[in-house]
Amino acid sequence: MRRRDFVTAAGAAGLALWTRGLFEGAAAESHSSIPFGAAVNDGPLQTDAAYQKALIEHCHLVVGEGGLKWADLRPSPSQYVYDQPDRLIAFAEANGMKMRGHTLAWYAAMPDWALQLKGEAETSRELMTHIENVVGRYKGRVPSWDVVN
Repeated sequence: MRRRDFVTAAGAAGLALWTRGLFEGAAAESHSSIPFGAAVNDGPLQTDAAYQKALIEHCHLVVGEGGLKWADLRPSPSQYVYDQPDRLIAFAEANGMKMRGHTLAWYAAMPDWALQLKGEAETSRELMTHIENVVGRYKGRVPSWDVVN
């Protein structure tokens, strides 16, 4: 896959999905204050009570360090591994926080199988499938996304 094909297809996929309403509600969030957030590492989130306490006490928003990147989320074209983002969204919701989705498409965090995609049409089709599945899973729960990093 060429970087140009990736970026072109990712932009087109994001625009197409936005117009179909998949990202509905993301822009409706209140902008009256800027929430403080943190990038969250899955390991300490599961095991470190002080880490969890600091997030709860100081954050309004959490972003996974990994978990939603293709390399973590999709080891094969037909397999999605949602364990990390599911844990993070559950933690956020249980503690009155929002979660930001990071990132739907980033050329530097692609699994090997995705690097074999050829041309804009195939890349666009795969990106649309990916974004529909991932954003669809968290629709109404994740109010903002990094679509293309």
